Amino acid sequence: MRGEQAKRFLVVLAVVALATAVTTLWLVTKGRNAALVDTEETRAHVSGALARDLPTQVASARDPALVEAAQKLGKEKYVAALWIVDVDGTIVLKKGAPLAGKEGQNVRDVGDMGNVVSGLDRAGLSESQKAQLLAIGAIRAEGEHNDVFRHLVWPVASLGGGQALVVVAYDVSAGIGTPVMGYRTLVLLFAGSFVTYWLVLPFWVYLDSRSRNEPGRLWALFVLITNLMGLLAYLLATTRPRRATQ
Repeated sequence: MRGEQAKRFLVVLAVVALATAVTTLWLVTKGRNAALVDTEETRAHVSGALARDLPTQVASARDPALVEAAQKLGKEKYVAALWIVDVDGTIVLKKGAPLAGKEGQNVRDVGDMGNVVSGLDRAGLSESQKAQLLAIGAIRAEGEHNDVFRHLVWPVASLGGGQALVVVAYDVSAGIGTPVMGYRTLVLLFAGSFVTYWLVLPFWVYLDSRSRNEPGRLWALFVLITNLMGLLAYLLATTRPRRATQ
């Protein structure tokens, strides 16, 4: 009787764990989708910081005033990463991660935007416009986090001619950089309930197969690997009608 009670308990536990996993997954997905909605709040904040802190004119992209201001901006709320790009496309400063390029590399060589700009040579783009396209293409080349970041190019006039560029990757919304504790709790609850559900099935199969004189360990291992498909195979194999012996 104890075995039957244990099996009934495991059935209830599996149903509850699966329902909890499905519910928490839905809530986690809903929360993430809400956090990915671009409300322009973070862009307004970052643009304001760029306008406030960056010099309007510099000797070059390596001007100490520009480098100091960029270092400060790298710590600004919502800013995930930042570059300073010289007029020739060289990445002079890289702060934060993740970004594809590295200091000393040319933005034309990061990603495939260089080929795109080459195809636009007859479109009448200025050198400044080409540089900005190359810079924004390079900072987006990392790709993996383009759904959680937005990107902004801020030109700074250079006394030597052309423009130095400050390129920023910033959080798409205020909810990205500071996830709430409830979100983390839901993720942990989903993981725990899903693991519980996954492990309960082979344990139930092991108990049930022993009562049927079936190879319990083999069936339990099979269900542990295949989960629901294995459980269905077990039920079909062990509950099919048996022919009466003559």
